[in-house]
Amino acid sequence: ASWDTSKLNGLFAIQMIVLRDNRKVDTATIQVTVDNLPPEVSIPYPENGQTFQYEFGKEITFRAEANDNIGLKFVVFYVGDRELARQSQPPYALPWRAKPGEYTLRVEALDLAGNTSEVSIDFSVEE
Repeated sequence: ASWDTSKLNGLFAIQMIVLRDNRKVDTATIQVTVDNLPPEVSIPYPENGQTFQYEFGKEITFRAEANDNIGLKFVVFYVGDRELARQSQPPYALPWRAKPGEYTLRVEALDLAGNTSEVSIDFSVEE
């Protein structure tokens, strides 16, 4: 049998009933979690379009917030296409040593079912 779960979310019970030749009935029930909802993710800091003044050795601490209806596996920080860190527990924060330039910070969240969401902001560091 098949079951289309593409529009479902939540906890479900699946029961199998077997009628034996001797008229005995056997049953088995399992609970399954269906999760088609992606996690929610945001970047509270830095703000989109924010400009920082460069100071040698100064770090910017990126902050992300993420949540999911079932549970998160991890949150990933990227600057450009470069992965900086994966974090599996909040608070989701990452210090980054700033250099002059224009950057895109992208944060991706992955939930326990494999659903993903991402958000990005642009920021710059000026001399």
